[in-house]
Amino acid sequence: MASRPQARKIRQNLSIGGRRTSLSLEAAVWETLTEICRIEEKSLDELCDSIVRDAAGRVSMASALRLRALGYFREAGAASPSGG
Repeated sequence: MASRPQARKIRQNLSIGGRRTSLSLEAAVWETLTEICRIEEKSLDELCDSIVRDAAGRVSMASALRLRALGYFREAGAASPSGG
């Protein structure tokens, strides 16, 4: 049986909603959010603040960030002519 990949978590300090907070997310999620920041030309604080604000209490902060990281490139792929 294949072993599960390690989901190493990293804790980051962020400013969300004008308040400092600390979130622990998987390294791959932080890497994806950082790539989105590069594409969108936003800081990590700006991106995370807008994601959490858009989630408006429907899910936790961590879940909102994970879902956005997952959905961003899926949406981009669906929007491209070769994306299906």
